[in-house]
Amino acid sequence: MRADDPPPLRILHIITGLGRGGAERMLYTLCAESVRRAQSGGDGGQHQVISLQPDGAYRPMLEALGVPVVTADARRLWRTPSAICGRWRRCSRDCGR
Repeated sequence: MRADDPPPLRILHIITGLGRGGAERMLYTLCAESVRRAQSGGDGGQHQVISLQPDGAYRPMLEALGVPVVTADARRLWRTPSAICGRWRRCSRDCGR
C-alpha cells in the first residue's frame, strides 16, 4: 500500500452462528478471498466477525485467516442488541478507528 492510498475498507460481519451452513461457508469464502487479494497486493479489506452463538466449525478457520471473531452472547435474547453494540465498539477500537 502506497502512502497516498486510502486506508483499507473495514468490514464487520454479524452472523447468527459459525456452524456448517451455507451462509457460514459463504462468509468464510468471502474472507478467504479477501485475504488472498490482500496478500497479492490488492485491497482485501479488514474483516471482523461477530457471531451471536459461541464457537462453530468456521470459527477456527476464520481465525486461521487472521480474521478476528468475537461472540455476542445471544443466549439471553433481551441482551443481544446491547451485546452487539458493545462488541461493535470494541471492534471499531481494535481497527484503529
